[in-house]
Amino acid sequence: MAGKQQVNLTSLEASLNQAGNEFKLLSKHPLFHMDQYLSHKFREQDVQIGLPFREQDAKISLRFREFEVLFKATIAAQTAELTTQFDHVKQLLESQERARIADKRNRQAKTFNSRLSTTLEELFPLVTERNKETPNFPKTLDILFGFNEPQTDALLEDFGLASDGTLSEKKSRLENYIGTSKSVLSTT
Repeated sequence: MAGKQQVNLTSLEASLNQAGNEFKLLSKHPLFHMDQYLSHKFREQDVQIGLPFREQDAKISLRFREFEVLFKATIAAQTAELTTQFDHVKQLLESQERARIADKRNRQAKTFNSRLSTTLEELFPLVTERNKETPNFPKTLDILFGFNEPQTDALLEDFGLASDGTLSEKKSRLENYIGTSKSVLSTT
């Protein structure tokens, strides 16, 4: 799935680049500068234009300037919207990458913790979904067993786990999550 999202991100980036290049090409097109073009052509041919024609030329020039302003504003708005969408996709991908790294680290930590033989051995700390260590993580299972309910609830919350049930059920949920089981461990 991450590969498909990477392809979509690459496609979005290519579309943004293509839109920017098209805008640059269009801004060089004579229609963007038609009023100047027409004035230049009239001067070039030394055409004597009467007042009605000059007024009409001024109206046309004004219309072209209005079109140019509107077109540039539309392109700018679309570019801003695409940039916002691109930034959002980038943030989502970064968040997913952090979660993927956290999941990998937590799987390794759980494997390590599952091999502990006593409640006094040091636990390998797990990280949150944002790949951050929590200050609430106990050094050993013995310390976890001594947690009161607010400490237990805080650790459950850090890992996004449910905090319902008795204190014993909550601690059991944490033991399972960190990869240990009280039943296989001794306190010596």
